[in-house]
Parts: sequence; C-alpha cells; structure tokens
Amino acid sequence: MTSHGFRASANSLLNESAKWNPDAIDVEQSRMGADEVRRAYHRAHYWEERVRMQQ
Repeated sequence: MTSHGFRASANSLLNESAKWNPDAIDVEQSRMGADEVRRAYHRAHYWEERVRMQQ
C-alpha cells in the first residue's frame, strides 16, 4: 500500500458513500485548484463538511 493508493481508495469510498460533496472530498485531498499558493493558504472551503468527514 502506498500513500497514493490509500488516497485513491479513500476517494473512491467517500464518493461511493454519497454522504459527501465531491468537491469537499477533492479539497480535503488537496486536489482542487491549479494555483498552489492559493490552495496552500485557503483551507476554509467546505470546512464544516471536511471536519465531519475526518471524524
């Protein structure tokens, strides 16, 4: 198992559960947005949902 493999598995399971907004999943996995600086410092997108997802 690699970190990328775990990330892919988690992405599939979270999306298949239909409990979470797909955009929130991508943001949590840092897969959204082309601008690296903006992505690194703007972490509030879908914050409430991302906290519940991690719990």
